[in-house]
Amino acid sequence: MWTRHELLEPRARSARSARSARSAVEVRLEGSRVGQLIPMMSEELFPAIRHLHTAELATAARALQHGDEAAAELTLHTIRANALSNERFRQLAR
Repeated sequence: MWTRHELLEPRARSARSARSARSAVEVRLEGSRVGQLIPMMSEELFPAIRHLHTAELATAARALQHGDEAAAELTLHTIRANALSNERFRQLAR
């Protein structure tokens, strides 16, 4: 099962960004980290991931693996948070 989790990464140390951090969606396969999404895609998924996390639910997505061990690539099939209705959020949190 491919699961998605919020990951908070400290930014490079500088006077401007010393106190800030960026978030990204971490992708795991059977509990092991296999990568993370780009910031733009992460931002589109955070509302759903955070909402379901507060209900103590994990998020998961269907994924297809391409390539081989030397150059593996994943294609995630997921629904962006803005495409989920309030009714669907309530159903998922039950």
